[in-house]
Amino acid sequence: MRRHAFTTLAIAASLASEAASIEIPQPNGLYHVGTRKFEIPFVDTIDIFAPDNTSTSFIATVYYPTLQKPCGPGKPYLDPEDAALWEQFDNETAGTLASLTSHLQPNAPFAPPPKGRDTFPTLLFGPGGTGPPTEVYTILISELVSRGYVVAGLDHPREQPFVRYPNGTALYGLSTDYNISDADAAIVYEIRVRDNVQFIKVWPSLVAQLRAPFAVTGLGAFGHSIGGAAAAGTALLVDKETLVATLNMDGSYWDATNDSKTADTKRPTLLWGGSYHDESSDDPSWTDIFPEAQTGWWRTLLVKDAMHLDFSDFTFWKTLGGMQFGAIDGLRSIAITREFVTAFFNYTLLGQEETILTDPGSKWPEVFVYKRSKDL
Repeated sequence: MRRHAFTTLAIAASLASEAASIEIPQPNGLYHVGTRKFEIPFVDTIDIFAPDNTSTSFIATVYYPTLQKPCGPGKPYLDPEDAALWEQFDNETAGTLASLTSHLQPNAPFAPPPKGRDTFPTLLFGPGGTGPPTEVYTILISELVSRGYVVAGLDHPREQPFVRYPNGTALYGLSTDYNISDADAAIVYEIRVRDNVQFIKVWPSLVAQLRAPFAVTGLGAFGHSIGGAAAAGTALLVDKETLVATLNMDGSYWDATNDSKTADTKRPTLLWGGSYHDESSDDPSWTDIFPEAQTGWWRTLLVKDAMHLDFSDFTFWKTLGGMQFGAIDGLRSIAITREFVTAFFNYTLLGQEETILTDPGSKWPEVFVYKRSKDL
């Protein structure tokens, strides 16, 4: 028994040591990535996950371009308590995720905007409902920041299994294996939309306080799962000058976005998901209701062999031997999503021509246009 226990521990230590040398895929753009975290006061009296159905704040992590070069070895990219939760969920060896590193730089100085611009464009991001926080989308977010975007990721305490406040307080929420009902999912969607709208209201004052070169109008919004649906739902409540475009990564639509009479966002929108959202899908919100309600530019682009978790950092984790889901290679999945999400916001916020949104071409054979509007 002792020999067996020693051998098991030795193997675990070896694997953890191997993981310590693994850095998450680094971004390809010109900028390095700075981060700052904020608690955003907001009283929500219909939050079913909070004591007495009343929550008083949510968390915003702002990722932004910096010219400061990282110094020394990378730092753990996940909070250690968060990593432990998702190692168990993902069937990873203890210490594997906790040992992964990145070169994010907390409180780094802001880069000056490029010549000819006063600010960097801002994107609002929402993670999946009842799932991991924004940091489990670091690989995609870092890419966007490296290419000149500011990304504000919003996390909702108690609904998500774990969050850490800026003051260091850790808060555990729902279990990682919480089986959410459709009724609860619709409520999570509504909570996330309210958080988004509140953040957009306070963003100008926060930017002014920081004296940061971040855009406060002409925003984009995107997210994964319920976070993606909430991006579209936010567009139904915010004017087009403030929120220009939305992108949904593989999230079913809920409530107003799942009603053909109310779902029109009247602005560019991209549905980005797995190829199971085709004519065989049992989710009419993707195949018919939401896209056919749109009067603005829209596309449904689907990725062959990608599954729901491939639109998060889980797609990288599967290369480490954890949970296996979509047949698509994890590193290839990362490259594809980085390229197309960036292309969409380059097109809609910056006015750059991005032909891959209409014709992915031979470079991206995994991606195909399922449905589309006419170019407007």
